[in-house]
Amino acid sequence: MLRVFGYSAGEAIGQPITLVIPRERHNEEQDILTRIRRGERIDHFETVRQHKHGNLIVVSLSVSPVKDASGKIVGASKIARDITEQKRNRELIVTLAREAEHRSKNLLATNEEDGQKLRNYWTNACKTCPLKSKCTPSPQRPIKRWVYEDVLERAQARLDKNPNAMRTRLTQPVPPISEL
Repeated sequence: MLRVFGYSAGEAIGQPITLVIPRERHNEEQDILTRIRRGERIDHFETVRQHKHGNLIVVSLSVSPVKDASGKIVGASKIARDITEQKRNRELIVTLAREAEHRSKNLLATNEEDGQKLRNYWTNACKTCPLKSKCTPSPQRPIKRWVYEDVLERAQARLDKNPNAMRTRLTQPVPPISEL
């Protein structure tokens, strides 16, 4: 009782079990006792109980009937395991799995905007981006990219291989806009 619910043996002995059951769950105890009177065993019943300090904890209960020498049911034996952290971790795993599924679907999602095809995906480049502090606190951010942007990237790669190609172009005079 002390480790799970916070009550010492002196505080718990002689008290009704409802001491650790929240008011809105008192009907569960009646259901458990009904099943025990029929001789049933209850394995891994997941429910909520209340700590001495009032906080709720998720527990897994196993309840068995206790019989005397003649086989008459004279009581019940309960084992309560605090599974609050396990339950929280399970819920977190489910949430993360849903998020991963959602992101993977968006990874290659394509839609149209102004007649141009766009591809949506997430990027990890934010970690090294010099504008990170002005953009997003997240380690990733969604990106929209034109489907044919790879053509521009190939052109940039050619310029990266031959930087003088752009210098030649820049040294040629550019006519004013009014002359175009």
